[in-house]
Amino acid sequence: MESVLEKLAAQQDLTENEMVEAMRPIMSGQAEVEDVKRFLLSLREKGEAMGFASYIAKGLIQYSTHNLEAKRLLEIFVASYERDRD
Repeated sequence: MESVLEKLAAQQDLTENEMVEAMRPIMSGQAEVEDVKRFLLSLREKGEAMGFASYIAKGLIQYSTHNLEAKRLLEIFVASYERDRD
């Protein structure tokens, strides 16, 4: 996670693999709260909204088949998209 945070702080783009690797501990609940905060704030500061949303959706879809929290978050994500897309 630290290398991803450093890359974001330097305003560098993340690869898909880096985004997925950063999301794994977050989705599994193993990431520290402060790391999650730094990750999300760094993405927002860099302006990674669309890329972030895409990778989040992929991760949630992948984990939702065996993780109830991921399934719940995916349902919220989809409902938010449907509510706000217009």
